[in-house]
Amino acid sequence: MGGLIIGTAGHVDHGKTALIEKMTGIDTDRLREEKERGLSIDLGFAPLRLPSGRLAGIVDVPGHEKFMTNMLAGVAGMDLVLLVIDLTEGVMPQTREHLEVIELLEIKKGVVVLTKADLVEKEWIELMEEEVREELAGTVFAKAPFVITSAQTGQGIDKLLEILDKIAVSQENKENAPLRLPLDRVFQMHGMGTVVTGTLISGQVKPGVEIEVLPRRLRGRIRQVQVHNEKVEKAGAGQRVALNVPLDRKDLARGDVIATPGFFEPTREMDVFLNLIDDFPRPLKDNSAVHFHLGTSRCLGKVKFYGDRRKLDPGEEALARIKLDEELVAGFQDRFIIRFYSPVHVMGGGRVLITDPPEYQRHDKKHVRLLERMVSGKSEDLLFQLIYRRGVIQKENLMHLARISEEEIEQGLKKLGDEIQEIQPTFFVSQDRLEEFYQKFAEELNSYHRLYHLRPGMPRTQAVNFASEISGSEEGEKLLNLWIVEGRVKAGDQRVALVDFHPRAEKKEKQLAEQYLEKLREGGFSPPLAWEMGQKAGEILDYLAFQGEIVRVNEELYLTKEKYEEAESLLTKFLQEQGKITVAEYRNLLESTRKYALPLLEHFDDRKITKRSGDERVPGPAFAANKEKE
Repeated sequence: MGGLIIGTAGHVDHGKTALIEKMTGIDTDRLREEKERGLSIDLGFAPLRLPSGRLAGIVDVPGHEKFMTNMLAGVAGMDLVLLVIDLTEGVMPQTREHLEVIELLEIKKGVVVLTKADLVEKEWIELMEEEVREELAGTVFAKAPFVITSAQTGQGIDKLLEILDKIAVSQENKENAPLRLPLDRVFQMHGMGTVVTGTLISGQVKPGVEIEVLPRRLRGRIRQVQVHNEKVEKAGAGQRVALNVPLDRKDLARGDVIATPGFFEPTREMDVFLNLIDDFPRPLKDNSAVHFHLGTSRCLGKVKFYGDRRKLDPGEEALARIKLDEELVAGFQDRFIIRFYSPVHVMGGGRVLITDPPEYQRHDKKHVRLLERMVSGKSEDLLFQLIYRRGVIQKENLMHLARISEEEIEQGLKKLGDEIQEIQPTFFVSQDRLEEFYQKFAEELNSYHRLYHLRPGMPRTQAVNFASEISGSEEGEKLLNLWIVEGRVKAGDQRVALVDFHPRAEKKEKQLAEQYLEKLREGGFSPPLAWEMGQKAGEILDYLAFQGEIVRVNEELYLTKEKYEEAESLLTKFLQEQGKITVAEYRNLLESTRKYALPLLEHFDDRKITKRSGDERVPGPAFAANKEKE
């Protein structure tokens, strides 16, 4: 069962750490400097046993503006936020900035905790509560429960715990998705080696499981798993964990991600849905540098808008491409924060849409439509984007790229309905791309027919290769088979053609065809080869073969239909009587030469009427059926 991750937010010295210590008995200020200065500098963590017995995790973030980067790293994975406000001071600048971060990251659940009630009168509490509610109107905390507390007397602590317990029951379980754990701490522990900690975004961890550390691309197996200092055999999404890993402490850092091997790919570019906070004092210009925060990672990046947009004004939102200075790991709908380059201040945030975008083209309308659709955040829209962009995709690969559970995949595919088509079991393509592929394929076939009007169609292998090329996949055979079944394309004798196409000969070609046919009749079992009849003879002979007047033995040898049937009959009769035949014996039967007898026998080998056995031929698998037909 997944856990509940509770985060704190609020201005410096408003009592966040003292509140947590009262709730858990743990002082989350672990650094000596934090003890000396009396304020939180880095992230603090503590387990919280709720009244129902359920175990939650608390992340204490620093309130001072100088440590905003640490605060942003701590917000990763939070399910709920305690907005802590000192009753003696009310809402302060850092309260507002933390609130902006919470809203930008779309953390929907929260509780407003008014602290230090022991220091003020009841009338003041009522006045301050009314003032805070006015400040929070229109924010995610507008309808949040308010709890009046005192870390000194314990006032309101039981009520706060009850509220948290009710929220914990409704947590979404993401244990069936691939493992993803952004690291917030890395340290060395005597007797164990390297230990990493973080909040499990998705998946499960167990001792012995192979992991990949990204973007460093290191691999290893988990030695031990702990949840709140207790050794466990398994931990799931939503829990804070500590992992003992067989990697060097120097090779790891906050911002790295532990993941299921092969599922996540680090990126330097991503397409996002971006919004600027209402009261930011200036617009965000196209190609501006920003500080980019996602999960526990941070780096510099540049923002490039789509379409004609050249800037984003406060309160506006837009689609954009983020180009990063460093690789990081992201997933669909991950929330992020951007801060102004200098002076550093939270300016906006958004959601990740695509982590492996195509080459940036500002006015790519099709791509923009895909992005607009993905803003919804629905898993079916993620699936549609993957199916659309990859042309034809197998369900197994879809699961791999979507990085969501199999159940979500099944539900998403059902919701897409007629927008996608299963061209063969577990192979999917979007209907509009399918039509796009067919139109390109039909145009190519039509061009081929115009250029080679004597031929019965394009060679099947060439058709399959072209179908694969236009779909950007290796599934050209499946597309071709679908179009044949639908009656859009016809196939026969390893040739593919449009259904209304028929080979046609022009006047001069018809005259040549008559001449070639006459030469074949005259040649009997020893006719002139195609190259001996002229440069364009092969095409015209193939045309005659399609008309049924001659038979193609190989690319150079053709026989009239009558002579071919006679050659087959002589062969089968001899085999029936003798049981085997040599090239010399067949040559004598035909009263011809080895030049003609050998290709004919090889042709009958291909038809499985004969089968080679040393220097002889014996009846093949199709011999009996051929004999019955006679």
